[in-house]
Amino acid sequence: MKNISIIGAGQLGSRHLQGLMTAQTEMNIWVVDQSLDSLNTAKERCEQVSPITVKNVNYSKSIEELPTCLDLVIVATGSKPRASIVKALLEHSTVKYLVLEKFLFMRLSDFDEIANLLSEKNVKCWVNCPRRMWPAYEEIKKVVNPDEPVVMINNGKNWGLCCNSVHRIDIWMYLAGDCDFTVDLDQVEPQIIESKRSGYVELLGTERFVSCNGDKLELGSFVDYEGSTGRIIRNAGNEIVVEEENNLWYFNGERHEVTTPFQSGLTGILADKILTTGDCRLSPYSVSVKYHKPYLKAVIDFVNRIQGTMNDSCPIT
Repeated sequence: MKNISIIGAGQLGSRHLQGLMTAQTEMNIWVVDQSLDSLNTAKERCEQVSPITVKNVNYSKSIEELPTCLDLVIVATGSKPRASIVKALLEHSTVKYLVLEKFLFMRLSDFDEIANLLSEKNVKCWVNCPRRMWPAYEEIKKVVNPDEPVVMINNGKNWGLCCNSVHRIDIWMYLAGDCDFTVDLDQVEPQIIESKRSGYVELLGTERFVSCNGDKLELGSFVDYEGSTGRIIRNAGNEIVVEEENNLWYFNGERHEVTTPFQSGLTGILADKILTTGDCRLSPYSVSVKYHKPYLKAVIDFVNRIQGTMNDSCPIT
C-alpha cells in the first residue's frame, strides 16, 4: 500500500481525491484541510466514485496527523499559505514525490527557498499545469515544427488573466520548446480588480510574451469581449485552433474531435505514473519556476507602479 496525502480539500483538492479513487495503485490516503466544511465536501465527492482498487481514506485538520513517510503528496491549497505548508510538511514527513498546484507562491523569494528545501530533502516535485496530459495537445505537438516559431493567441471574457496565465505559458512552452522569455504588460489596464477567489487579485487587458527563440504568446482578458475564445496557434504556415470547451481542435480548418479531461479524470493516471515510474508529463518544479518567476516579477512591478507601493509579493492564485 502506498501512503498518499492531499493537502487542501477545496474545489480542486476534492477533484484530486476523486481522481485518486480511480488509480490502479492500492493506497492509504490522508486528506488534510483546516476547514471542516471542505473536508465534508471532499468526503461527499469521494463517495461518488467507486474505487478500482483498495483505498483507505482518512480526513484530518492537521499536517501533524500525517504519517512520517509519504510516497506522494498533492498540495492543492491557494498560493498564500503554500510555501509555509510545504515547509511544515517536509519538517514533519519524509516525502518521496510532491505535486504542487499553481500559482506556486506570492513572493519571489519563496521559489528559491523551496527549491533549496526540495533539494535538501531529496524530494522530486512537479507543478500541476495539466494541459501537457491532455490528448489534444499531444496531437498538436506532433504537427508543430520545432524549428519554426510558435505563435499562440488566447483572448476571452474575464477569464482570470493572473490566475490562468501560467497555464497558457506552460502549454506554449510545451509546444515551442523550453526557453527564457520576456513579459510585456504595457497593454494591461491600469487597475487592480478582485479575483473570484477572495483575497487575490486579477488584471484585465493584454499580456505579451516573446521567447529567446522568437516564439510569441498573447493573452487577453476583457470585461466586454464577443470574439472567438478559441486558442489560436500559428506555426510554419499552419493555423491550429483549439476549442477546449467544445472538445474540438482544427488544423488548417480540418476538424478533429478530442476529449478535454477534468482534473478528476487525470489525477489517478498521474499518481499511477509517478508511483510506478518516478516520473510524469507535468513540468518539473525547476522548469515551472522559470515560467512563474518572470511573470510574477512583471505583475509585482506593474502593481507597485500603479499603486505607488514597494511590495515584494502579489496575491495571485
